[in-house]
Amino acid sequence: MSKDKKIAVISSGNGGQSMAAYFSHLGFKVALYARETERVDMFPDNHFVISGVVECETDIDLISSDMCEVMDGAYLIMVTTPAQYHPIVARAMAPHLKDSQTVVLNPGRTFGTFAFSKVLAECGCTADIMLGETDTFTLTCRCPTLGRPEIYKIKDNVRLAAHNPVYGKHLFSIMHELFSVYSLVENTLYTGFTNIGMIFHPLPILMNITRVEAKEDFKFYTQGISSLVAGVLEKIDVERVSGAKAYGVAVPTARPRVGGGGLQLYLSPSPNP
Repeated sequence: MSKDKKIAVISSGNGGQSMAAYFSHLGFKVALYARETERVDMFPDNHFVISGVVECETDIDLISSDMCEVMDGAYLIMVTTPAQYHPIVARAMAPHLKDSQTVVLNPGRTFGTFAFSKVLAECGCTADIMLGETDTFTLTCRCPTLGRPEIYKIKDNVRLAAHNPVYGKHLFSIMHELFSVYSLVENTLYTGFTNIGMIFHPLPILMNITRVEAKEDFKFYTQGISSLVAGVLEKIDVERVSGAKAYGVAVPTARPRVGGGGLQLYLSPSPNP
C-alpha cells in the first residue's frame, strides 16, 4: 500500500485512537471518525503522543464527525468500534462507500461481516467493496488521556478473513503491509467461531452482576472467574467448538484452568472435525 494513500479509522475510543496514531506513525494519511461533534471538540489538537511498543509523536490529518469527509478518498477503512455499533456504523457509511474501497472490522467478533453486509444491503448500498474482519483487535492498548495512546503490544497472531473468500489473498496483501502478525484463514466462519470473547465476557459479568451493581473493584479474570464459573465456561465452550465443527470449521478450544489464586487461559488444538 502506497504511503500516500489514506486510511480512515472509525471510532475514537481506546482502539481507534491507538490505531489511527500508529498508522500516522507509519507515514500514512489518517482520518479519525468520532460520532459526536462534542467528542471531536474534546481533542485539543491533532497531535498524538504514542507510548509503549512505539515511542513517538505524530499528527493525524483529520478528526471529524462527518463520515463522508472521513471516508472520502480512503483506500482502507478500519472499523474499530465494539460489535454492537456495527449496524450503526454500516448505516452511516452506506451512502458514502465507493467502489474498490476496503472495509475491515477490527475485530468482527461473532459473524460481524454478515451483519455489516446485511445492513449495507438494506440501506441500498451498491458499492463494490472488499469487506473483511479480524478475530481480535490487533493491538493491546488503552488511551487514558485523549491523544495519548499507550500501545502495550502488537498481538502475535491475528486471524484475518474476507467476507467473500475470493478476495482473501488480496485482503491479506493489504493488511500484511500494515502488520506482519496477520494470518489468513479460509472464511469468516473461522474468525467468528474463534472469538473466545463470546465465552469469557458475557457469562462472568452475569455471574458477578451484584459486584458490578455495587461498583466493586475486582479483577475480572483472576477474581471474577472462580472454579464454579470456569466450569460453566468450559461447558459453553464445548458448544462453541461443536457448533463450529457442524459447519466444517475446526477451531481451538479455550479451556480455563483455575489454580494459584486465579484463572489461567490457554488455547489448545481441537480434535479434527
